[in-house]
Amino acid sequence: MLENESLNDLMHAVLDGEASAAQARTLERALASDPAARERFEDLKRLFQALEQVPELAPPAHIVHTVTARAVLPRPFRGPGWGEQLRELLTGGTDMNRNRFALAGVAAAAVAVIIGGYAVLEPPAGNQNLSGTMAPVQPREAKQGDQTIAQILQIEAVDRLIRDPSFQKLAANPQAMQGFAANVQVFTVLAQHPQVFAAMTQNAQAFLAFQGNPQVFQVVAAHPEEFQVLAASPEVFQAVATQPAAFAQYSANPAAFASAAAKPESVPAMQGAAQAFQAFATNQAAMQALQQSPQVFQRIATNAGAFQVFAVNPQSVQASAQALKVMAANASAFRALAGNAQAMQAIRASPQVFAALAANARAYQALAGNLQALQAVQAFADSPQAAPAMQTMQASPQGFASAVQALAAQDSK
Repeated sequence: MLENESLNDLMHAVLDGEASAAQARTLERALASDPAARERFEDLKRLFQALEQVPELAPPAHIVHTVTARAVLPRPFRGPGWGEQLRELLTGGTDMNRNRFALAGVAAAAVAVIIGGYAVLEPPAGNQNLSGTMAPVQPREAKQGDQTIAQILQIEAVDRLIRDPSFQKLAANPQAMQGFAANVQVFTVLAQHPQVFAAMTQNAQAFLAFQGNPQVFQVVAAHPEEFQVLAASPEVFQAVATQPAAFAQYSANPAAFASAAAKPESVPAMQGAAQAFQAFATNQAAMQALQQSPQVFQRIATNAGAFQVFAVNPQSVQASAQALKVMAANASAFRALAGNAQAMQAIRASPQVFAALAANARAYQALAGNLQALQAVQAFADSPQAAPAMQTMQASPQGFASAVQALAAQDSK
């Protein structure tokens, strides 16, 4: 049996492409009879494959300092035998057991920097048979998207975010991570409003009603108690939103609305939903609430265009009833969100965020309920480098999701 040190040297020689055919056969025989060595080889092979995907970039200064403090490199890493140099740099010797590559996520990140960049790591999924695995790892040409993602991964604020264990849990759901990246500006402001974030993720299907109309969302969020009265009858809400000018008069005279709703056949704007208005008029709780908040009619009239578009889809209006109740139950939190100009601007720019929340509600619920993860997101948003990083995430959400997923997988080993 080969000595452990000799076996490790042979593994590196094969993966570096420096082993002879005889050496490759020797390694195959050794791995066939030693499960532990076979596992080490597969771990090392996955790391080599990930490292070969690293594009050439300048490393971030904070990691350069850490790495150069440990080693003086006698020759370029891209030359022959660079795998041997990497192994000795990270382990301080030839014994892999002292520092398993597969278990050293931070070390893997440092290696990526040393050989030319901090990049998208995409190790192959699943276990593979040993047959045919003796060939050296083949490099691939870096794609432009990889280069862009690699650049933002060098930003310290991004590095801290994606290294946060709580945030990395989102990486278990690639679609959710893509949704985060594609709507990162919205998620950073939601992290500042955890009560709203939690309420929206717990009722994501209801808030999907606002996907095509963030202006309606903003108006309702600013006055949740007023709009709660309309949650009692989506049909009445739709009628009012369809013809806001016809109902604006009732803002100054809610008693007149009560009388008209009791006899809807005589009011053209109510005739299409006469039964719903009659039922609404007999709902004492709804009518009492309307007496206290008649200005809801004027709110809708002031934003007539947005509400008329909203009313075109009866399903959206129907679904919004639950959202109106949730917003009223968390009124102060939603008013704070509506008063946050940055938050509203982000939601208007990314109205698809409602669909993202609905598609991955459980994953985002976990994020919304994790204070440590929210703090990591906020810290990232407050950093000076956040703006360009967000632009890249939004432009390449799939690439960013793949990078975080790969790094999370490395860190978890």
